[in-house]
Amino acid sequence: MRAVRVLLDEHGYSEAKLQSAWGSQTHQEIAASIVGYIRQAALGEALLPFEQRVTQAMQKIYLLHSWTWVQRKWLARLAKQLTHEVVIDQHFINRAFAQAGGA
Repeated sequence: MRAVRVLLDEHGYSEAKLQSAWGSQTHQEIAASIVGYIRQAALGEALLPFEQRVTQAMQKIYLLHSWTWVQRKWLARLAKQLTHEVVIDQHFINRAFAQAGGA
């Protein structure tokens, strides 16, 4: 755990910053973030800002399939929202994207 804490500190995620950010998150969101940090540390990869990780993941997803324009628009919406929300479930999608048809 000390190694994880040092790694987080070295990459600009001090305890004070994490506590401030976590103050407005649910336990599920916090757990998802911690799992992500631990996974990155275990893989030996550099810790990237979450938004950059989402962008890289989306580039891979776009290459997996010949997506229609509508599908790409939905993928982009979800990716954009994912940079603001750690956990996105069907309830969230129905609420956030109600005007676009929800899930």
